[in-house]
Amino acid sequence: MNKKAVIICPYSYPSACGVWKRAFEDAKALQSAGYDVFIFSSNIIKGTNTMSESIDSFENIEVYRFNVLFSLGGTSMFWFPFKKLKEINPDLIHTHGFRHPHSLFSLIWGKLNRKKVVLTTHAPFKKDHRRPFLLKIIDIIYDLLIARIELRFYDGVIRISKWEEIYLKKLGVKDSIYIPNGISKSIISKKKTLPTKPLNKIIFMGRIDPVKRVEWILDVAKFFKNKNFLIIGPVQGYKFENNYLNEHKIPKNVKLINKTYNLDEFIENVSKSDIFVLPSIREAQSIALLEAMGLSRIVVSSNNQGAQDFLVNGKNGFLASNLEEFKNKISYVYENWIDMKKISYQAYETAKEFQKEKLNKKYIKFIHEKILKTN
Repeated sequence: MNKKAVIICPYSYPSACGVWKRAFEDAKALQSAGYDVFIFSSNIIKGTNTMSESIDSFENIEVYRFNVLFSLGGTSMFWFPFKKLKEINPDLIHTHGFRHPHSLFSLIWGKLNRKKVVLTTHAPFKKDHRRPFLLKIIDIIYDLLIARIELRFYDGVIRISKWEEIYLKKLGVKDSIYIPNGISKSIISKKKTLPTKPLNKIIFMGRIDPVKRVEWILDVAKFFKNKNFLIIGPVQGYKFENNYLNEHKIPKNVKLINKTYNLDEFIENVSKSDIFVLPSIREAQSIALLEAMGLSRIVVSSNNQGAQDFLVNGKNGFLASNLEEFKNKISYVYENWIDMKKISYQAYETAKEFQKEKLNKKYIKFIHEKILKTN
């Protein structure tokens, strides 16, 4: 009889969400290892007021979605999967998202029922200044009163970024394991080279959300009038109409396409560009940035901790601490295009270290040897 595993995360398909993307990869890895896998999430489609069906199947994995009874904002949603957990009776519960109500409630249920419970934190320790004041206060109170006790009871804690370790140690976690987000072998296998002459195309692909700070792209586009900018992704948290993104008029040399996309579309569009930009306020660990590096593109990112984990300024890409630097780094790339092949090569070599197939093996080994102790 196969062992059963339940993956729990705040959102699921069709949400455009990094946490969901990683949770689903873990689910597929467990399924490939012979587990019967189930996914639990809220029924909210991230960034919308739309709800998904309660029961679904996505790539041969059963997905159960639960009504949100109330929410404090963001992922602080209260939904309760206890009845379905009891029905499935899993050997393993793997929950995604620290300080999320669903993780705490799943842990409590798991410990009361003598189940193994694993947490992937997803780097919630750095928030941007726009986070509502109430949620900032809740974070502080949570860490003071609940976090240390909660974290002690998980059978394993996974972090997706190196920089999280210091925060977890302060909260009493001594032996978290680093398993970053991975990229598909299909990215690495499609090794690209930079064109001899630049295409004068700059691209961003990802959620068009205020945390991604796409305003920087609109601002620098006004300076680079001879370059074409392409922004592709679902618009979330912005008002997008009449060629305006909130109060920002979209320049003529910027094309913004409001849509979700698949990996093949990402590969096609990024491969036709010179530079992939990511001006985010914060990142836990950007999959899109690594995927662009895997396609040997030049990447220019804001100087956030998630990018610092693998991006070395001037070696395998570029980091910018402010809008002026962001503009200057793009200028530097085009002014020194002949030297960009070295950086493109180093970007590709960096991305190779993050192949998901290799990281999935590390994850399964961790589950087998450290959590379920099946080997």
